[in-house]
Amino acid sequence: QGCQTHGGSTIVAKPPAGQRPATGRPPVAAAAAAMAAAAGSPPNVVPGLEADGCKEANKEEGEEDAKSARSDDTIWEEAEGKDEDDLVETTVGQTKQQTLYIRLEHFVSQKFGAKGSSQRPMVHIDEVSKHKSSEDFWCIIDNKVFDLGPFLRGEAKHPGGKSILTRQLSLGGQDADDRFVRWHHPSGNTCRRAPDYFVGDLEGMPKDTKKFGMCPLNCLLRGR
Repeated sequence: QGCQTHGGSTIVAKPPAGQRPATGRPPVAAAAAAMAAAAGSPPNVVPGLEADGCKEANKEEGEEDAKSARSDDTIWEEAEGKDEDDLVETTVGQTKQQTLYIRLEHFVSQKFGAKGSSQRPMVHIDEVSKHKSSEDFWCIIDNKVFDLGPFLRGEAKHPGGKSILTRQLSLGGQDADDRFVRWHHPSGNTCRRAPDYFVGDLEGMPKDTKKFGMCPLNCLLRGR
């Protein structure tokens, strides 16, 4: 990499991946020599080149790369049920959230029956509030309760890795609507596999409490 200052800012120039300058020198040295030649200065004297600034820029770049690196427990997998999905005529006019929730209900009802039916389990909010530890975590999505404990205890693998679930626990609490919609795609496998972790439909209070001027769901859950 070459590093120079311009207008008081440090600029890092990268050669194409896998390519080295024709001089055979390391990228920083080659860039420095090119800058020196253009300025008519000796190779070892490069106007605007600041060793400390260059090192700092490279350090910051490395730190950013580390932050964006994928978790080592993420899983690459193909979407399941493509033929069945092709039978859906259209989802035009639906929001992403609506499509996700429709599919989620579709697969849960296949295994547990229609919502409100006698064979479909119910879970009171008081019971849900007891499961919010780092290894025993129940979350609520579209008024449905799911057990994420198997992923946190290592009994099952979550494609997005374990850390995304611990972030939900620490930042979003048990009301997982927002992050579920943000991080999942309707054509993925999530809705198909969700019934394996379904505990029951939430009962004991209306989900959209803001409409009624009440404390939001997580306020009540965290206060218990």
